[in-house]
Amino acid sequence: MKTGNPALEEMLRKQQIKRCDELRRAHELGQPMQPPEPIRKASIIDKVTLLYRTTRIIRTMKKSSWKTTVGGLLIAAGQAVPSLLPPAWHWLSGTFTGLGGIVLGMAARDNNVSSEAAGVR
Repeated sequence: MKTGNPALEEMLRKQQIKRCDELRRAHELGQPMQPPEPIRKASIIDKVTLLYRTTRIIRTMKKSSWKTTVGGLLIAAGQAVPSLLPPAWHWLSGTFTGLGGIVLGMAARDNNVSSEAAGVR
């Protein structure tokens, strides 16, 4: 995070490293990972509100079409391919990403949901 204050930036960087180390240790020990402090200290009402907003977002996302979902999955697969395949097959990354972009771009509004129903207007 750029704050313009080198001392503050160093302190924030150390806190981030400490949190990453804690999560890594918990994962290695098979312990459940604890959410960050602000979420643990939130009131019940805040947690319920967050859950309600999240479910509203998920319900809105369910109005999407299968074509845009396939396009997004191809793009995501294109980003994952280099880490899963040998270097000779890395060309698949660009292919999947390109095809996914084309499918996603051509199918962005293929569902029968009006702009008002999708929450755009």
